[in-house]
Amino acid sequence: MPGLERAARGRYLLCDDTSPEDAVESSGFLGTLWVGLGLGAFYIALIWVNTLLGIFLTPLFLIPLTWLQDAVARRRRDRTVGTAATAPAASGSA
Repeated sequence: MPGLERAARGRYLLCDDTSPEDAVESSGFLGTLWVGLGLGAFYIALIWVNTLLGIFLTPLFLIPLTWLQDAVARRRRDRTVGTAATAPAASGSA
């Protein structure tokens, strides 16, 4: 078949030109810098967004938690006040 060349290990390659300089596409020095700058900006933005999420979402969980803690403390206080008022005096006058 035209266009198929037999490689050294018995595999078939679908190309006519197998020169070593065409084997890998290289973007060169500026391409590497460009990708590095893009990845750096991406990770800085990712850290920034995660920081903002922590700053703005933490109160959304902490404020209702304080309401729950206040309700539990109020309920415990009401139970101890209610049991102390109905309990007989410990100092016996028998």
